[in-house]
Amino acid sequence: MVGEMTEISVESVCEFITSRGGKVKNITLVSNFKKLLNDPASRDEARQQFKECVNTVAVVKTENGEKYVQLKKKYRSPSSSTLSSTDGIDGVGKSTPEVSRQPTPEVSRQPTPEVSRQPTPEVRRHPTPEVSRHPTPEVSRHPTP
Repeated sequence: MVGEMTEISVESVCEFITSRGGKVKNITLVSNFKKLLNDPASRDEARQQFKECVNTVAVVKTENGEKYVQLKKKYRSPSSSTLSSTDGIDGVGKSTPEVSRQPTPEVSRQPTPEVSRQPTPEVRRHPTPEVSRHPTPEVSRHPTP
């Protein structure tokens, strides 16, 4: 592990995460700045500054119940594009493949040909056969002795 940081700044946070492949466990990042974050003379101010610095250069993601801090794309160096799939600390594991960004070719916008609409043929309905309705026998509502 690199020694503890001596200042809280966007540069120091970015440098630390970059040195770990662009992705680091949140606990590892906080531990590295622990001395500065827990100084009683500047604790509240330091924690607010740290939070702002992290949010400027990175996003916090939760994977399998563990929080990770990953650099935003604009802060990643070409060498940090291969991140570990597990913890991002040792650089071992599956890497994220580079995606080639090529311009989208122009699409010819020709008018859609008119579709001739023919009337829908009528549907013949067959008459429903009548159902014989027999009256139901009346049931006596008086109890039988």
